[in-house]
Order: sequence, then C-alpha cells, then structure tokens
Amino acid sequence: MSYKVDIRCESDYLYVQAGGLRSTDNVTSMIRDYIKVNEKYGYKKLLLDIRNMKGELSTFQSYNLCKDLPKKVEGFRPNKRTAVVDLEENRDQFRFIETVLVNMGYNFRFFTNITDAELWLRESK
Repeated sequence: MSYKVDIRCESDYLYVQAGGLRSTDNVTSMIRDYIKVNEKYGYKKLLLDIRNMKGELSTFQSYNLCKDLPKKVEGFRPNKRTAVVDLEENRDQFRFIETVLVNMGYNFRFFTNITDAELWLRESK
C-alpha cells in the first residue's frame, strides 16, 4: 500500500489529509487509520482532504468500496458528519460515492474547496 495520511485535531472536527495512490485497499486502510485516531478523541465530524491522491476508482470499485466498508472496517458507522475535499475533475466519481453513502444512511458530502467543507461541517444539524 502506498499512501500517506496526516491527521490533525481541529477544535470541532478531525482533519485528515491523504496522499498517494487512490485504490480500494488504500482508502479502506486510511479509514481504519482515521477510526483508530478518532477512537482516542471522539470527534463527530471529519474533513478528509484527498486532493493529493493520484488515480481513480471505477464506478464498480466505488460502489463495492461503499457497500463493503461497514463489513471491512470495524467502527465505520453513520454517526459521523463527513466532508471530503477533492479536485474538480473527480466530481462525477465523488457525486456517485456521495449518493451511495447517503442512501446507506451516512452524513457525507463532497466538496472542491476546504472553506465550503468547513462551513458545512460547522452547520448545526
């Protein structure tokens, strides 16, 4: 697996910046890393910045990733408000992932800039 994750505790959310190869194994492992850190701090909100990741997942890979995460990653539950920031050229892929996860009951949104993602995370719901 070739990825790098930097995790920073902000005042009201956990910030995760990821880089490296975009693959189902790497994404699954990164989510495991986030959950381990989050167990220590107990954040209810996550900002995941993946603009530095290279490559893309197929629609089939994206769907299977979403479907399998609850089984493959202990602690992956829909009780977190999650904002993902990625590049504009990846919008179509992430709209699909957003739709799948929202339909599964997750509070998940895709953004192309940090400011909008932070505003959404700070909304009271």
